[in-house]
Amino acid sequence: APIARFCSGNGYYRRYTRYFGLNGIENITTNALRNHQKWTKAIQNWQNPIITDPSLPLEYKMSLFNELYFVIDGGTVWVDSPVDDNQYDLSLQDKKSNDFGKFFYLEGHEYLMCNTYDVHFYASFALAMLWPEIELSLQRDFAKATVQEYPKDHWIISPNISTKRKVKWAVPHDLGNPGEDPWHLPNAY
Repeated sequence: APIARFCSGNGYYRRYTRYFGLNGIENITTNALRNHQKWTKAIQNWQNPIITDPSLPLEYKMSLFNELYFVIDGGTVWVDSPVDDNQYDLSLQDKKSNDFGKFFYLEGHEYLMCNTYDVHFYASFALAMLWPEIELSLQRDFAKATVQEYPKDHWIISPNISTKRKVKWAVPHDLGNPGEDPWHLPNAY
């Protein structure tokens, strides 16, 4: 679907729509079929110097490439812009970060939180090295959430209490939950 819609009802155009349009699945498929051999060779050329280097420990090689699973293990969303720009206070958007859209990945299938900052540690190096603009956009989203306050009470499961969702200047644990409104209601944990 060309629109990622969350339980809040708010929707975003997926990032690929910028390049392939709203009905772009045929173009994406055609592009993939035409280029898959070239892409496979490029990946092999990228990985082979490390995989074939006998001086590097096996654990290092496995860690280097397997840390990418955080980025693709399911629950990854990369969007371009809101479907209805009137639904958000766009004054909070940084024009530079909007050039790369908004990106999140879930902590896990059982923990539906977007970009949990403690888990992001494991994927941050891969993002910074392979997609630095996405990493920068993610950091800007955290910076924006840090200076905001969300005073509405929020239920916290672990201590079983209700408290403010997030106080101003506190770095949020995460950037939201797809069951609510990611990027606009942080600290889902």
